[in-house]
Amino acid sequence: MSLIKATALGLTALALSACQHQSNASEPGELESAILNTTTAESRAELAETVGEALGADVRLSREVFTRGSLLIVERRHIERMHDGQPMGREQWEPDYFQLLTDGERCVLEHRDTNRRWTLSHADCRPH
Repeated sequence: MSLIKATALGLTALALSACQHQSNASEPGELESAILNTTTAESRAELAETVGEALGADVRLSREVFTRGSLLIVERRHIERMHDGQPMGREQWEPDYFQLLTDGERCVLEHRDTNRRWTLSHADCRPH
């Protein structure tokens, strides 16, 4: 079999498996994108604590986090200061991506860069 035919077959198989994975996302027990139904001080605190644990830093999140979309992008910046207190530049890291997921019963926060997941006990979410 030629390299071109083998590559084409491999790409076709990959495309078919991706379609199958997407169509199974709504089956019971499968996790799918979610948004919060309501936010409370407890749910916001739990989200901030969980994201902070994943990043190893204290974080502040918007009151609207996960109310309009299932993805949270966190950019970390470290601003260096000169001796007189003036900013002299920034170091930037790649952003971290978090996604809110649900299986219809529980809310799960996934750090997409590491695939770590946390079940949230104070969040009330629905499929998005």
